[in-house]
Amino acid sequence: MGARICVIGNAGAGKSTLARALAVRLGLRFLDRDALVWRSGWVLTARDERLAILDAATRDGGWTYDGHLRSDHADEQLVRARCDTIVWLDFARWTIATSVTARGVRRLLTGELAPGGSRETWRSLVAPELNTRYAWATHDRLRSEYGALFAEEAPGPRALLRFTHRGAVNRWFAAATSSVAS
Repeated sequence: MGARICVIGNAGAGKSTLARALAVRLGLRFLDRDALVWRSGWVLTARDERLAILDAATRDGGWTYDGHLRSDHADEQLVRARCDTIVWLDFARWTIATSVTARGVRRLLTGELAPGGSRETWRSLVAPELNTRYAWATHDRLRSEYGALFAEEAPGPRALLRFTHRGAVNRWFAAATSSVAS
């Protein structure tokens, strides 16, 4: 595992949780893509601005990144080019749907803001472009794209780790970071 780690997967997979925990345990900066590129009211920054933001964030030092590495997004491809480790949380569609729904309901009930300062509403919980419906609709496309990414990269200059169950992620995290904690 390197010092520029991308954690990818569908919404609700636990990307932020894992990337944040890795950053803390390994002494790296945590780059929350959503917090960097989303604005209040679920407004996504313009493509050129996203590229500049992620360029500045990933240029120097070690970091963990949670988000996507889609081939048709220049900002995400910049991050991909700079990372040395990719961790793919490739969970079943029902696992994703359950997690993203629970997160949305928790935010709605507690008033917790989403990264970027957006507030969950009943509408955002069912909007086709957000949350559960988005995660459900994009599951196969992301799985196909990330599967191709891993096939293309192997063997490559980066460490590639794919997990299909949370238990496997937890065991890997404990083993991968145990020497750092000692």
